[in-house]
Amino acid sequence: MIGLAAPVRVISGEMSDEEKACVMLQQELKSTGGSPQYVFQWLCTITESRMWERMPASKSGERFGSFTEFVECPQPYGLGMAVDDFKKLLEVKTHEELKFKGGTKTAKHFADMRANVRTLLAEDVPALGVNGGDRRSETARLGSVQQSGATRLNDSAENNANYITARLKRDDPEMAEKVIAGEITPNAAAREKGWRKPRILVSSPAATASALVRHLNREQVAELICHLQAELEGPEQ
Repeated sequence: MIGLAAPVRVISGEMSDEEKACVMLQQELKSTGGSPQYVFQWLCTITESRMWERMPASKSGERFGSFTEFVECPQPYGLGMAVDDFKKLLEVKTHEELKFKGGTKTAKHFADMRANVRTLLAEDVPALGVNGGDRRSETARLGSVQQSGATRLNDSAENNANYITARLKRDDPEMAEKVIAGEITPNAAAREKGWRKPRILVSSPAATASALVRHLNREQVAELICHLQAELEGPEQ
């Protein structure tokens, strides 16, 4: 469990249902320690009815503009978590999920909550700026770098789903909606668009062959065989 040290409001009868849910979630984040069972239960409650939209984001009473703002806003109003840390927390399996291998009503509930949260966070990703604009600051913020006038993913951002989603929102809104809805992963979308080449792990001959036929058509496989034979028959080094 990711530790969070921050002030927590005391529940009072003057609080709205939304505020009480937020406080309970904050307290579970601080005290659960092991299984995030109760954290996830409160996340289910808050996300299913979009409670964060009716929660105060500050003393002034203004509301959160997005779910991402609710996650990142310091306690006692938000969760006070970086989005990346929040995503890692969601990947943790509860004791019940591990024991029954996801075959319970609660496990399905949590799976639906995770999918809902992924959608909410993806919806908040801004579209990448149009070509020719001030792209350096935008792409740096989303995890890419400028090189030779073109935008490319750097080594640490090759799996950056936010960058892919932002670029799709700009270049292919229809596919971006599929990513947000969970119909296709950001990585699969990037491959389909030709932005990312498939990687093949060269291990055993059988595993390598299996990986290759998933990405090459019959003609390409035949051509590869010819090249391999030529390499084997070539002069020894």
